[in-house]
Amino acid sequence: MSLCWLNVEAAALKSVRSFANQDKTRVVFDLSGDIRWAQARQKDGRLIVRLKDLSNYQNTPSLQKPSSGCLAGATSVLDGRDVRYILQSQRCGTPKVFMLTPRDGNRDHRLVVDFPHAGGGNNVPTASSSSATTSSTDGKSLKQLESELFIKYSSIGSDGLRSMSPKQAREYDAALVKLRQDYAKKNSVNTRTKSTFVAKSEERETEEVKDTAAPPKAVEVKAVARPFIIAIDPGHGGKDPGAKGKRGVREKDVTLAIAKSLVGYINTDKRLRAVLTRSSDRYVDLDTRSVIARNKKAALLISIHCNSTPSATSARGTEVLLLSSNRAQRENSKVTRTGSSGKLIGGSGKVLSNSRGNPYLEEMVVDMSSQNSRAEGYDLAAEILKSIGSFTKVHKKKPVYASLAVLKAPDIPSLLIETGFLSNRYEEIQLNQPNYQKQMAYRIFLGIRSYYEKNPLNDLKSRIDSDSRGNKALASTATHTVQKGEYLAKIAARYDVSIAELRRMNSLKSDTVHAGQILKVPKK
Repeated sequence: MSLCWLNVEAAALKSVRSFANQDKTRVVFDLSGDIRWAQARQKDGRLIVRLKDLSNYQNTPSLQKPSSGCLAGATSVLDGRDVRYILQSQRCGTPKVFMLTPRDGNRDHRLVVDFPHAGGGNNVPTASSSSATTSSTDGKSLKQLESELFIKYSSIGSDGLRSMSPKQAREYDAALVKLRQDYAKKNSVNTRTKSTFVAKSEERETEEVKDTAAPPKAVEVKAVARPFIIAIDPGHGGKDPGAKGKRGVREKDVTLAIAKSLVGYINTDKRLRAVLTRSSDRYVDLDTRSVIARNKKAALLISIHCNSTPSATSARGTEVLLLSSNRAQRENSKVTRTGSSGKLIGGSGKVLSNSRGNPYLEEMVVDMSSQNSRAEGYDLAAEILKSIGSFTKVHKKKPVYASLAVLKAPDIPSLLIETGFLSNRYEEIQLNQPNYQKQMAYRIFLGIRSYYEKNPLNDLKSRIDSDSRGNKALASTATHTVQKGEYLAKIAARYDVSIAELRRMNSLKSDTVHAGQILKVPKK
């Protein structure tokens, strides 16, 4: 017996519900509050759920088993102030018991018992006939017929996985609806107890997933002597597959395909050159990805991902994410605290290598580099979203800030592109199309090119050069170490600058300074 005892006040059992679909039979205990509970599985297949110290233990509701499903019977037994519900199942998998707290407008606590159906739910008896799921056309079960249909309309790719083209998927959905309808008629299944799978399959035909036209072919050209290097990061990989759609499309495969196409398009511009953080199906730690970009002298990091949501399959579209300011501040503090600031790309790293023992200057330079990177990243993200929006749907029209480890480099503008939702049945098909993947890569490239045409690459030729923009500001300033007895007004007068300007230059919230503090001041 596995116990889940909690010290909570007595609650009432308001109702006990049950229902079944093709996948599982679910029993729900609706409670007025949290309770202590336990479960025990018996060798004969029974599951005993004990509800501890109920306030209405003498008058608890009974459970009626659903008309279909794998729940054979249910009885309740009073045991002191506890009530034991004994659930008898047949042809079920291992039950799963869990508590749901109030949410989505539901004020009740719910103890849920899920009985998975053996064989994926296609062998579940119905109210009209217990043999309806085993008798079938030519002696085959519905599950066997559906499996044969899937094989008929799919093909095996080079990776050994079965997938469908948009045309095959449309034909498969239509054939699946007809197969289930014919199967139900032949086995005399009451239309009121038919699986909701038919309705769901019909819903899938409300929008046609069209074939995507191929974008222009990428033809690599020779790069200039010092190109602007862009690191492309295919999300997930190796033991980390990422999200997975209902048709089996894996995020790590989609991201690698889009990333490789994006590299090809970037290399069609002689001013640009692209590098990959991973070029094969291998695992790369999140913290390592920005390090790889820095080691390759990348001036920009673009991480490619696919989105997914467990509840809302209607969610769809592309969005671009940037590092939030709170996460940026935490990461900047780590850089200065661990003494790794000298490894930053370009002029910032050089300045910081020579600033050991000067923590105020170090923090100032790292923060300046981070702010420049995030500002550049936002403008670039907006341009990419605009380009993608002319080709497909966008989930958010403006860049979104988030706490993401892969975007934490303070010296490299970094952004993450969620190319679509694998949890959406339409976008899963699209994201699995080679031409759609290439179009997505092409549109990202057009956004990058458009941004750097508006912000000439002469000024942003590489992160080493672009860091010099921040260093120009440093070049026009000097530092002053506050001595004992000095105050802000005295220092301002010495350097012929206003107190307000001195506060602005050093981001001071007050006029208070301390001995040993290092301030930025105008060069004399």
